[in-house]
Amino acid sequence: MTTTHFAPVAGEYGELLHKHFSSEFCKSFLRYGDLGTVMTVHFKRIADDILNLEIRDDDTFICGFPKSGTNWAQEMIWCIANDLDFEGAKVPMAVRCPFLEWSGILDAEKAKDPKYEFPRELWDSVGFVKEMPSPRFIKTHLPFNMLPLQLQQGKTGAKIVHLRRDVKDVNLSYIHHYRLHLPCRADYNEFATLFINDAVMWAPYWENVLTYLRKKGDKNILHLRFEDMKKDLPSIIKKTAGFLGKPLSDQQVDVLLKHLSFENMKGNDAVNMENLKGHYEILTGNKVNDHIMRDGQAGGWREKLSPDWVRRFDEWTEKKLQGTGISLSDE
Repeated sequence: MTTTHFAPVAGEYGELLHKHFSSEFCKSFLRYGDLGTVMTVHFKRIADDILNLEIRDDDTFICGFPKSGTNWAQEMIWCIANDLDFEGAKVPMAVRCPFLEWSGILDAEKAKDPKYEFPRELWDSVGFVKEMPSPRFIKTHLPFNMLPLQLQQGKTGAKIVHLRRDVKDVNLSYIHHYRLHLPCRADYNEFATLFINDAVMWAPYWENVLTYLRKKGDKNILHLRFEDMKKDLPSIIKKTAGFLGKPLSDQQVDVLLKHLSFENMKGNDAVNMENLKGHYEILTGNKVNDHIMRDGQAGGWREKLSPDWVRRFDEWTEKKLQGTGISLSDE
């Protein structure tokens, strides 16, 4: 049995993280593993269960830092693998493609209290995944080195689809995501400062992304970019279908394209997990008026970020990518 080590989120940014994001369901934060990945204190309870999760040959993991396009990709992947079963796709995404570490984000013992009526996939996400029938589709925002060991070691035929997106767009979308799912009392400047100082959930961002990019030669990992999905979704659908061993005809691609259009996705209750909106309001203490699929832009930062923040993000990115063989122009 392998054990995940952890330590406090120390110093000024740890204090700011607690100040802006703690709640009755999520009282404190820790850094986990070799990268110091930021998660709540409650992740400690399931970290080893995730590492030691038994992987099946027909598992598909959809991985990526929050707001990198994972929800959109989940719907694409599930529909391809399930022969465009759009009726089956009406089942909430959290059931069809559960979020592996969900019950490590909040106080699961509190959340399972019947008075809240939270579904099991929220307060026992790992147990829910273990009992799913095959083939399983599983989402996670964890870095590669915190995935189940059998998956890391390539001991099965399981596949990984990794999503990434321009970090400036990720950051802008992430603060909205935080406000939808978790308490967030930070303004944009405070949030962005925490982001580039590796003090938001699932950070450090670049270290997370690089754990996957370093696996580019692995035949069981498909790397996708949100910007490419926006630019040429038909090609991405065909590429993904080939990777999954489920080739589609041109007619099937056209049908799936319509289903995956942003307007359809924004109004898709299953993808937006509208069934959980009331639960998010309990977790955040706020009225939820937004959707998971919000504006779906690539390059939206050009209109929204100040020149100073563009400079700060670019300088930070160049520093993080130094010596990796990846340049800012690649992003």
